[in-house]
Amino acid sequence: MGGGAWRNNLGRMEEGAGGLPRETSSGTLRARRRNRRENLGSHEAALDSLERIAASSETVSEQIRTAERRLNLLSVGPCGETPPDWYGTQGTRSQGAEEVLSRLREELGEAQEERVATDEALEAIRSELDDRSGQASDAGPVVRLRSALRGLRQETKQLDARLGLAL
Repeated sequence: MGGGAWRNNLGRMEEGAGGLPRETSSGTLRARRRNRRENLGSHEAALDSLERIAASSETVSEQIRTAERRLNLLSVGPCGETPPDWYGTQGTRSQGAEEVLSRLREELGEAQEERVATDEALEAIRSELDDRSGQASDAGPVVRLRSALRGLRQETKQLDARLGLAL
């Protein structure tokens, strides 16, 4: 080999095997392997995290199912049916609601009639009290009684004076 051959070999070594640049040969291959290991580790961590989330969601959904069962057993619908009956037949539910609504409307009508009768009775009582208070506050009869009493006193004085002169 001559003096320039070693430079050619050095150039090939810098380029790497197969004429590729050195960065993409062994150095990049190592980096790729390292990245794959790191990515595999992060993927495994993500998979573990997803498994934990799935387990906790199953636990939570079971707790929700248990709570729903408990509430379904405790509650009774507006027409006396239990909630599973509500979900099974919408027609029955709407008929029951209509029955309750019509019953409530009837009760409301009766209450309004009762209120009107009570208002009329109250108005009659108020007008009677106004009449009585007007008569009680009217001073005309009292004034007439006083003047009549004065007249009687004067007459008694006059009679006493006449009787005293006559005797």
